[in-house]
Formats: sequence, C-alpha cells, structure tokens
Amino acid sequence: MAATSVWFGRVSSSAVLISLAAVAQAQAPVQFSGEIVVRDLDGGTGTGKLYIGAAKQRMEFTAFGEVRPTIVDPPNDTQRTISPRQRNFMELPRGESGGPVRIPRLSPVDPNNPCGTGDFVDCMRLGAETVNGLATQKWEYTNTDGERVTAWIATQLRFPVKTTADTGATNEIRNVVQGPQPATLFAVPNGFAQVDDIGGSGNAIADALASVNPALMQQALATAKQMDATNKADPTRGARAAPWEAGAGYVVNFTITMQATKQNGTPNNSIRSNISMRYTASVPMNYGTPAVPPSIGPRWSILPMAGSGSRQAEATPVTDSLEWEEQIARHVDTGGCTGIEYERADYAIVARGRAAGSTPLIKSPTEGYAQAMFAIDGALTSYNIMAGAGSTAQADVITTTRRTDHCLGDRVTNTTQNTKAALNTLGQLGMDIKDERLSGSPAGLTGTRNVPIQFNGYQGPATIQWTIAPIAAR
Repeated sequence: MAATSVWFGRVSSSAVLISLAAVAQAQAPVQFSGEIVVRDLDGGTGTGKLYIGAAKQRMEFTAFGEVRPTIVDPPNDTQRTISPRQRNFMELPRGESGGPVRIPRLSPVDPNNPCGTGDFVDCMRLGAETVNGLATQKWEYTNTDGERVTAWIATQLRFPVKTTADTGATNEIRNVVQGPQPATLFAVPNGFAQVDDIGGSGNAIADALASVNPALMQQALATAKQMDATNKADPTRGARAAPWEAGAGYVVNFTITMQATKQNGTPNNSIRSNISMRYTASVPMNYGTPAVPPSIGPRWSILPMAGSGSRQAEATPVTDSLEWEEQIARHVDTGGCTGIEYERADYAIVARGRAAGSTPLIKSPTEGYAQAMFAIDGALTSYNIMAGAGSTAQADVITTTRRTDHCLGDRVTNTTQNTKAALNTLGQLGMDIKDERLSGSPAGLTGTRNVPIQFNGYQGPATIQWTIAPIAAR
C-alpha cells in the first residue's frame, strides 16, 4: 500500500478564546547503557555502545581496528574522541565524526512536550508506541538544524530511543539496561595527549585494511552484479531514463484543502466551531542526478547554492499562500444575571487569515526555506515527491466578534481585531507522497491524495492535489 504523510505545524487558535498552558522543562534522564545503531546524514552507518550518565554521554564505535570512545558533553556542545592505542584524543564540536559516523546530537527531552525547552519547534504528537520493549511517545518536530524529525521518546528514560530525519539520518537505541554509570566512563584517561587529529595508527596499509568493512564490500559486489544483470535484461532502461534526466529541472505545484469541525464544553459553557483552509505552493528543483540501475532512478532536488544547478530553475521563485476561516459559536451562562462575574451571553466569532510569500530559490536563511525532492524508482514505474516552503511574509488576521448580552435585553456588541503574524510561524505545510505511479512522459505529472491532518487545533481529512512540470532549458 502506498505511504503518504503531510507536514504541518500547530497554528495558534483565536486569541479571544484559547490560551496555552506553561510547559515543564525536561528533566535529566535515567542513567542507562545500551546499543546504538546510527545512520548519519552523509550515509555513514555504525553500531556501537552507548552510555548515558548524569550529564555526559559516551559512544563507542570501531575505527582503524580499535574501539574509539567518544565522550559527549551536551551542555558545552563538545565531544572528545579517544584513541586508546595512540594514547591521545581530539576535541571537536558535538555532531562531528567519531569514527564511521557523525556522533548524533541526543539529549534528554520531555516525552510530553519536547518543544518545552526551546530546542525544537513545530512539535506534533503522533501517539504512543512501544519501541524495543520501551513505552514511548511519538512526536514530530523541527530541530535546530532545520531537519524535520520523527522521534520516539521513552517515557521512563525521558530520552529519544529512536529518531528519523527527513535528511535520511536515523538513530536507534536497543538492549537498554538502566542503572548508574561509572564516572570514569565520561573522562579522558590520565596521560592522554590532546591532538588536532587522531588519524589512523600510523601504518597507512594497516589503516586502509582495517577501514574496509567486509559486509559493505560484499554488498558492493552484489550490487554491481545486480546492476550488470539488470542492464542486460533491460537494455532500454537507460534510454527510457534519459528524458527524466534532461532539462533544467522541475517545479512542483500543490494545493492542500481541509474542512473540519469540533465541539466541546458543557451546556452552560459550550464552544462549537469549524474551519476551512487552503494552502498552495510552488517549489522549483534545480539539481538533478542520473539513474543508477537497478535500484536508483533519476532524481531532482534543491541545492540552495548559486551556480550549483540550472540557471532556469534558480530564476524560478518559491511561492506559497495560506488562507483560512474559522467560525466559532460560544454560549456562556454562569447561572444568572446578578453577581460580580455573572454572564449570560452568546458569541459569534469569525477569524479570517491570509498570507502569501514569494522568495528566490537561492536565498539567505532570513528569507525563509524551501525543500523538495522528486525521486523516480530504479524500475521507472513509480516516484516519490516531497515539497514544502516557508517564507517570512506577514499574514493579515481579522477577527470579528458579535456578542449578544441576554442580561441586558439581548444587547449586541460588535468588535473587530486586526493582527499580523509571520507566515513561517503558522506552521509547516507540505506534501510527502510515496509510490505514485509514473506516467510515460515528463510532460506533466498530476495526482490527488486524501489524507488526515491537523491544523489550528483541528483534526480532519484533507485533499492534496499536485502537478510536477519540467523546466525547459534555454
């Protein structure tokens, strides 16, 4: 079955009615040890040991024929990788290489509110799941690097035991054993010298042989054989892939529409409301890579550096717009018309928002962001399309309130409030469509999917419609 997901963020509800409770700061995690499996954003993979102490972490990966521990100091955002054989260590910013992979930046986090510390934004709860025998809360959020991350946060450990990012990076913790960890695990041994680069063992031939992963070598040989067999079985595949690789890029245009309702409260204090929303965006892709049979087909994505892709695509702006209307009916009856805080009234509230933005594809971070990827499978039969945009444009929000006071002879009072909000603070809206059937020509692809989403506190069905069109080379 085809998999589909939609990006989105929480949009604050009408200020007239809804306020957010203060969030608790994440506490220190329970100390534990376990096994960690990592795939970093560069495609490097590694399996090692993990130790979580009171304030520091230790991860051990094998490199150059020895186990090299990396001591991570999250409060200071540094890490120290140790070579026991050479009796030295090097200090780098957290997240740099610690052997076969970049050291993942993992920290304690509140499983009930990961956005409470300010390290993450646009948090969305996805429910409760069990991962490797641990009860977790599943969340989606954006981290400080701008990656959209899905995280499974262990409720007892208060620590992410599994994460997947839209860059392809993943982390998973297995075989957890809770208990205090010795302080010596988180300190560089006495007598070890600090160096700028611990490098290899000093023997170039031995280092080269030690760095070869036999499993990866076997996998590479198997892939090469499969590629050769695939090309012989389907000699026309290269010619059929060529039209998708040609040209100056592609642009994806998509629209998301949603209507939803909700109701809560008591007969004396009730709220009934509904919302309709429409979001449109257009995102060009300037960077293409050719097919690598049998498993990889032609791909186009965004490379946001001037001159890195086609000039035609880089000259095409990223545009997006969002408009919504929320209608709220509220009834309040405190039980009479006398007293200090009496009220017997009905409210009819309409909040309308509108925002639009247009930014260059090659832009500074202060101008917003865009991401997109159009990936065709190796068999040239299906494709995945992902796209999203967020600009710094301002939204105009107009809220009108009609109050009927039944304690004053049904007297009617009308008020209007005009506010502004940055478009990129209204949440992330985008598309992530997988396994869509590929037509025979790149002249234009279209599609429609119905998906459930959340928007502005509402949950309901939404429809995504999209078109992918080639950008002609000039």
